[in-house]
Amino acid sequence: NYSAANAFMDALALDSRRKGEPRTLAINWGPISETGFGTTPEGRALFSIWERRGIQGITPAQVTETIEFLIPQDINHAAVMRTDWELLKRSYSELLSAPWASGLVSANSGQSAAEPDLLAALKQVSVNDRKPIVVEFLQQQVCRIMGFRSGDEPEPHRGLFELGMDSLLALELKNRVQLGLKRDFPATAVFDYPSIDSLADYLLREVLLLEEPVKTGASAANGNGLGILEQIDSLSEEQVQELLNQRMGKAEVHE
Repeated sequence: NYSAANAFMDALALDSRRKGEPRTLAINWGPISETGFGTTPEGRALFSIWERRGIQGITPAQVTETIEFLIPQDINHAAVMRTDWELLKRSYSELLSAPWASGLVSANSGQSAAEPDLLAALKQVSVNDRKPIVVEFLQQQVCRIMGFRSGDEPEPHRGLFELGMDSLLALELKNRVQLGLKRDFPATAVFDYPSIDSLADYLLREVLLLEEPVKTGASAANGNGLGILEQIDSLSEEQVQELLNQRMGKAEVHE
């Protein structure tokens, strides 16, 4: 509804210029703080998320100053935002690399180094070295969406929701991780694996398929290097039954 109404106002302002009618100025504002929706609990929570993405609040005094600046300009349409471009690029790197936005970003902050290819990096290291890389990546993403400073990365075993993460931030984390890994996974994953450590295990095992499969009793090797399934082919029926009884006996003890 907001988008449709604002698009109509923008078109009306431009149409008045085309028809030679009295000038109309349409301004697309970023989030305005200290008044209206920006003072409500919902507004403050939403503005906090935007600030962590690089979109800062505009004060009423800045609104007045901006209007005084724009009225004398020979324009009918303007967009006004307070922006931390470095944060914005990290939050919307894919979006801001599009042709329509890349010039705007480079004009305001210069080109930043390309994001490293995480999946390629994981494939180049041994199995034991993969999890620390994923853990570090997740720590960086959590810091970005929750506004933690560099050096304040949460401990891998700490519960993310204990740190203040909510459902909106969990969805944002999921989207950022998907973008970094170039792999889709369910939105419920952050709730099912609510720590960096458990989420890293899940991503390696279920999403990236880079973790070695867990050896089960049926495939574990015996002392001479053969797995149980390989042994069965060389056993008699009585020996297979005896082996099965041994396995069942161990299972009953564990139960």
